[in-house]
Amino acid sequence: MNAIKESIDGKYVYVAESKGDKTVAKRIGVEIGQTYNGVAEILKD
Repeated sequence: MNAIKESIDGKYVYVAESKGDKTVAKRIGVEIGQTYNGVAEILKD
């Protein structure tokens, strides 16, 4: 499950990414569009 977080730098999500035999979390800045019923539109990453 990805959740939108917010900091001084803006909104971001953490995404799981496989690197070799490990899974790591990667922080990606996003721009949010419309939201409805708990679902958000990601305009730009």
